[in-house]
Amino acid sequence: MGTEASELSEFLKITKISVYYENEQLVFITRIPFVVDVELSLYNIIPIPIKFVEDGVDSWYISTTTYTYVAITKDRKQFTTYTEKEIKDCIEIAIYRICKATQSMIDNNDNTPCEMQIFKAPDALQTGCNINKFPLVRNIYHRILNKNTWIHAGDDTLTLSCTDLPESFVQEVKVSGAITIVDINCQVFTRDAVLTPIEDISSTNYKDFVPTTKIQNIFNKIPEHIHKYKLSDVWNNTSNIQLTDLHSVSRSLDEIQQMIDEEVIREQSQKHQFIHSNLLKEAHKFIIMDFEFSMVKRTSIVVISGAMSNSLEKFEKELQVAVKEIKRIFICKTELRDACLNQLKQRLNSTRNNLTREYIDHYIRQGNKENIIVLWNGHLDKTILQRLDLDYPMLNITCYDKYFNKNFFLGKLSNREIIFEVDLGKFDKSGRLLNLVETHDRVCNRKHKTTYAHDPRMEMKYTKCIFNHVLQKQRYENLIKHFKI
Repeated sequence: MGTEASELSEFLKITKISVYYENEQLVFITRIPFVVDVELSLYNIIPIPIKFVEDGVDSWYISTTTYTYVAITKDRKQFTTYTEKEIKDCIEIAIYRICKATQSMIDNNDNTPCEMQIFKAPDALQTGCNINKFPLVRNIYHRILNKNTWIHAGDDTLTLSCTDLPESFVQEVKVSGAITIVDINCQVFTRDAVLTPIEDISSTNYKDFVPTTKIQNIFNKIPEHIHKYKLSDVWNNTSNIQLTDLHSVSRSLDEIQQMIDEEVIREQSQKHQFIHSNLLKEAHKFIIMDFEFSMVKRTSIVVISGAMSNSLEKFEKELQVAVKEIKRIFICKTELRDACLNQLKQRLNSTRNNLTREYIDHYIRQGNKENIIVLWNGHLDKTILQRLDLDYPMLNITCYDKYFNKNFFLGKLSNREIIFEVDLGKFDKSGRLLNLVETHDRVCNRKHKTTYAHDPRMEMKYTKCIFNHVLQKQRYENLIKHFKI
């Protein structure tokens, strides 16, 4: 760029002019940057994934990079670095791109990162490169800046469709490479994306630097167990991942080794806990129970129906009085009234009458183990069992807003000792208690087949789900410590 009049427009691109008025005069301030006469080649460093197959197991690896953009001298002995934002702030002129020197020049010696070593010796095997492994969940198509070219990773079948062609053209691609669309009237349809060219992207052609390093030889030094280790799909929610994003979904070889070690330790611990729990389970048994009842004259309790571990039983006593009391109590709540009367009717039509003290006691004692009864908000259930002279250790599960943040409590009914609690999070409801259905829906996503309101079998299933959640959090062996034989 010289000082000719024809070059004035180029000169104005790099200058900043400020104008202000003072003392009846216009003042022009022209700022011209000092440009160092050093020509650098700017590169956007994009690592390309490599597929390694061993014993039929596909593994994808990528070399990690330190820099995203580097500007390097022609002899490749010095370089400087840029961020993507700094590149956008550069000024394009006819011949060059002028960028601010935000970083100093760095000597490209043996201490520089792997990608800079490759610039010095592109055909040499670099042993200092850090390799990451990642799961290829979807094929990747990464568009190169200012080009109708995409770098792809993954096996795919491409369908080329052009407006001036009567039929589409199908082509298979393997592993990784580059796809260039020359005709802007064409599109390439892949399994996961549609590649559409854009007209007049740039009048300047940039030459890519692709090193001939035989990086495949590095894989021979990776242990076999790391090759075969399957990473979880950590980028399922990323629909349009680019090659520059792979650092967030890949794992270093050291991280994978640590994950393998932790998995081995976890499996050994689970095996030990399984053996230990089996020994403990030989001595303990939990029975989940639920009773449907009606109060008569404030002191008498009529048990209408009950369930023990999902078996529905019946107890029949003073049925006519119970019907009368049910209708009186639920005179304004017809849904509850009809549900209770429906249960009574079903029990009346049954030929069995086995909700007796002897039957319940025999059911609990089966197996010759330490029996623990589990109840949901079971204060009156406890009273029923006590009146039947059935004295067993009991657990009461309730969801109570202790600190106005909805905590899940597991307590021993004998003394209301809180032995376990789980935070269920916020729940928008007046009052400080969650009912059985509300609590169940917080811990279980299964859709159970419902019958009718207050069916003890249904409530038994809900209680079981909540109790299973408790066991997952508290663990079996910790829970039974509160019920020593």
